[in-house]
Amino acid sequence: VLFRSNLLVVLLVLSNVATGIFSFYLLRKVDARYSALIEHTVPVLSGLQTLTAGAVEVMRGTNPSYFGGVADERAKAAQRTRTALERERVMRGKLLSSEWLPFGASERVELQKAGEAFTRGVEDVLNRYAGSENPLSNQVREESLRPAFERYLASLTDASDGLEAHGLKSSGELTEKTGSFSKIVLGVAGWPVIAMMALLLVTVCFVLVLMFVFRGKEMSDMP
Repeated sequence: VLFRSNLLVVLLVLSNVATGIFSFYLLRKVDARYSALIEHTVPVLSGLQTLTAGAVEVMRGTNPSYFGGVADERAKAAQRTRTALERERVMRGKLLSSEWLPFGASERVELQKAGEAFTRGVEDVLNRYAGSENPLSNQVREESLRPAFERYLASLTDASDGLEAHGLKSSGELTEKTGSFSKIVLGVAGWPVIAMMALLLVTVCFVLVLMFVFRGKEMSDMP
């Protein structure tokens, strides 16, 4: 009996150690996946929002009110907008090279084309404004540049929505896996209880059998 008790204690200790190691491994694995998701998704989403703000800034820089003065003032206003446009273009290139954008090649091409069309439209309008106060510049801005701007914003919005949906889906999958891991850990950690219940059940059955046997023997020994 003493040997069996010692063996049970040793098994319990080994079980606790194994459960702790297994739990630590699963925790590190889940934490690494969550960290990777946050590390890649959040910066890209922030970059898309910044890029959207940059595009809006560039579009505001083509406002006709900035180009109503003398030639020198118009040239300065055009240069400010070109500087903002260059920042926006560089940031767009970095985002398009990211592997964590939530779409495939066709959507990337659409975003790139929409951005390039917006850039060309801005440059065309700025050249017109910087050169003269031709009323045709306002018409070009409204009929050509604005549709390109709206198309570009739509592409950026789709990218942001897609990235958010991708993040929620990945987070849900990780949560589901974490639940499965938790069940495994609980199953491994609960084996001593199951073993004790099984042992108790066997003991009860054994006692019942002995009672039945001895009772039958007593009855057969009666005169």
